Amino acid sequence: MNMTILNKMILLVVSAVIGLVALAWLGQNRMDIVYEKTNFANINSVPSIVMLGKASEEFGRVRIRLYRHVLNTDTNNMAEIETKIKEAQAGVLSA
Repeated sequence: MNMTILNKMILLVVSAVIGLVALAWLGQNRMDIVYEKTNFANINSVPSIVMLGKASEEFGRVRIRLYRHVLNTDTNNMAEIETKIKEAQAGVLSA
């Protein structure tokens, strides 16, 4: 079968379009796979880091309030500081 120049050009353009579509699909498919694998950090690791940050913050509050309690000599202020210490301890335990 003899192909005319027009048929050859159409075949060339169609094969190029099919190749570009296949390449785009393959690239998108691979990007989705990589996204799913790297999204593990967002789903599992970041919430843990946030909770550790909150626990560290509450522990720092306990430490500072304990220093204030030790250095304070007024009994009224000591009772207030003790309640704040208990609140901060509850925050550390909840985190």
